[in-house]
Amino acid sequence: MESNVGNKMKLAFFVKEGLDNFLEEIIISLSKKYEIKKIIITKYTQIEEGMEWADICWFEWCDELLIYGSKLDIAAHKYIVCRLHSYESFTNYPSLVNWINVNKLIVVAKHIKDYICEKFKLDTNKITVIPNGIDLDKYTFKERRQGYNIAYVGYINYKKGPMLLLHTFKAIHDRDNRYKLYIAGLFQDERYILYFNQMIQEMGLSENVIYEGWKDNLNEWMEDKNYILCTSVLESQNISVMQAMAKGIKPIIHGFVGAYDVYREKYIWNTINEAYEMIKEDEYNSIEYRNFIKDNYMLKNQMEKINAAIELIINPNNNNNGFNYIDYWDKRYLNKGTSGLGSYGDLADFKGEIINEFIKDNNINSAIEFGCGDGNQIKKIKYPKYIGLDVSKVSVEKCKEIFLGDSNKEFHLYKPGMIHDLDIETKPDMAVCLDVLYHIIDEQDFVKTLDDIFRTDCSHIIFYTMLKKPEIQLSQHLKYRNIFDYLSKYKGYTIKKIINQKYPEQSYSDFMVVEKEDEQISVKCLQDVIDNLNEFSAPIQNIINSYEFSNVKILAGKKEKVAENYFLIEFIIQNGKGMKLTLIGIIMDEINQRIMYPEYIRISNGFNDIDILTKQLIDSNIFDNNEANIINFVLDEDLKKDVESNRLVYLWERAIPGTGFMPLSGYLNIILRYKLAKKFVNVDDSILEAACGFGYGAAYVSGGCKTVDALDISSENIEFGKVAYPIKNITWTEGNVTNLPYENKKFDVYVSFETMEHLEEDMVEQYLREASRVLKDEGKFIISTPNGVNRKNINNPFHIKEYNLYEYDTLLKKYFNHINYYSQVDYTIVNGISCTTKIMIAVCKK
Repeated sequence: MESNVGNKMKLAFFVKEGLDNFLEEIIISLSKKYEIKKIIITKYTQIEEGMEWADICWFEWCDELLIYGSKLDIAAHKYIVCRLHSYESFTNYPSLVNWINVNKLIVVAKHIKDYICEKFKLDTNKITVIPNGIDLDKYTFKERRQGYNIAYVGYINYKKGPMLLLHTFKAIHDRDNRYKLYIAGLFQDERYILYFNQMIQEMGLSENVIYEGWKDNLNEWMEDKNYILCTSVLESQNISVMQAMAKGIKPIIHGFVGAYDVYREKYIWNTINEAYEMIKEDEYNSIEYRNFIKDNYMLKNQMEKINAAIELIINPNNNNNGFNYIDYWDKRYLNKGTSGLGSYGDLADFKGEIINEFIKDNNINSAIEFGCGDGNQIKKIKYPKYIGLDVSKVSVEKCKEIFLGDSNKEFHLYKPGMIHDLDIETKPDMAVCLDVLYHIIDEQDFVKTLDDIFRTDCSHIIFYTMLKKPEIQLSQHLKYRNIFDYLSKYKGYTIKKIINQKYPEQSYSDFMVVEKEDEQISVKCLQDVIDNLNEFSAPIQNIINSYEFSNVKILAGKKEKVAENYFLIEFIIQNGKGMKLTLIGIIMDEINQRIMYPEYIRISNGFNDIDILTKQLIDSNIFDNNEANIINFVLDEDLKKDVESNRLVYLWERAIPGTGFMPLSGYLNIILRYKLAKKFVNVDDSILEAACGFGYGAAYVSGGCKTVDALDISSENIEFGKVAYPIKNITWTEGNVTNLPYENKKFDVYVSFETMEHLEEDMVEQYLREASRVLKDEGKFIISTPNGVNRKNINNPFHIKEYNLYEYDTLLKKYFNHINYYSQVDYTIVNGISCTTKIMIAVCKK
């Protein structure tokens, strides 16, 4: 469907076939103002094409279409609206959306909004509640009275409470057999058809329950009905009830989740007896029912709210009481105002010191600044060549006048989103944005400005802005945003360091240095995978050489697809003495029926025994008729019982190598972290790893140092490590990272991966304090933790708190003076905290 009208903005609706039931009236209303396309999506390329065409993109459901569209590069340059109904709330779809690119989320009920905000940690400022509206002209009204015809309208599925529907009507029928239940709808589960057929017979309701199938003309079908019955467990509104009320029919509404937010209490029942009493009572007021819809759920009101919501994302200044930040600065400069205290005195000197040092250390030849202001700050900085931009025409003209005759400086009027329209001959080395971002009140201009900063393709970017929310009320021309939430879409860049404010009593701003990614360690092909698995498992070779392959049994394992026709075969064995052996990195070439063993197995004394076990496993029926990418099996009865009892723990935390609980993708990322850590380890070093988990990391680093102390709070983990990695220079200790059982200054390196997020917040500093205590003066603390900014929709139930970089940096700086950051992106370790990373790594020294 397409509507072509002049030079209107273009609005595209994206929806799957058969799910556009609620769009007709919205399209009719919006077509008065926008050029419309309704795109029924059958392949993802239609989304790309539609978004290319449109200015505004409306996704009718929060489903795979929005997930795909929100992650396209073009999404950052479009206005995106999504309408979430209710069913999506109970899927993982919202957790997969890139919400940074979504401007407005419309939900149809307050209780749905409350639920998704809590479950998915969504930004409430982006969410608007706009209930579905009823077109009263489509439903003929008449004053009705009590009778015996009860209507049920809608699909028949678990959400609609079909069992409650039958049992409620049974109770009503038992008290007066004149009542009849008329059903207009479709069964969505054949089990309910069977259930209804059986129970209607068993309950003796064959003459009183009349199933009439789906009805396109509900207005006509409901004409002779006296009551509309709802037995749902959850609804956003239940439109059919509202349609019936528009006709003057009395509602009998079960107290579903959210019912009291949508309807008056007098229309709601909680027990079957209450439902019957509502039907039998004398009160019946058709005018009241219709007026309830007229006052609260008119289609006209819905359309007005939708139009206003779209208008607001296009012109967000309309929501700032008429405040226009560009006019503000023009008027301020015209009235001989300045750029503010930040461009004068101590603060200007501080910024000048930091940037001048950066220019010198990094051989910067040219810079572009977003927000040149009144020019005073520029005087403090020794830019070799400088391009100044500002949204204020007065500012630009003033700077041109101040620096007249300076051929190394040029100034341009800037409009957010239009960086490529400027006549800039050569790409600058560095982009600078000082005390500007929080002055951009307009949300779209803010995003476009960030986009333009990264579009300059500079090797270095320096931000000086609020990284932490101030504890004071900001004035009208200032707006705090968590910048880390916005940086996550800029691939290829890392945050190298944060330089804290020298004068915190004067300013809330800190420096943040962003640079292009510098790759350190990476996995790029299947051979890299094999090499990394082999290297990480090298310490196991000596264990295999002395391992007794008698009375061996396979405890657990997996088969995992790693490339077309190539599968990883891994498993854990245990011998008669209870000693375990984890065998990883075995590749099966299914086309050539060839098993490729990693070097640590191939050159070991136990190769023949392992070869026999591997072939027995492949020849067994464990992997038969299973096309899954990863097949996990557990044969040990004790382990099987533990998995069944603690499935959530195994899914999230107990990632045992050699089993399906440790997919290759996760294991490779772990290997890369330990490879990075090992770069800082010397052969004479004493190492502490805590928490050590199952001990594979301790085993790996043990090959390059003097001693390893492996500590974990879990006795099961320590016991596993002892029997799986009986390496002479490893000491296994059960203990707590917040109370380490070691003397002061004992260790050269302390490795602690993914630990602090498990600690109560009031214990995190004790954990770091203990780390500092047990390290030698030149010792290194190597720590990693999830980046909460890029994991907002990953809700690990075992993580107490996931930190953003500013919080992480602030905590570490209390106990360590020198910090170098690293992070992981797509099986690669890079210098700095990548804007897209989910894991932050720090190498700290006192």
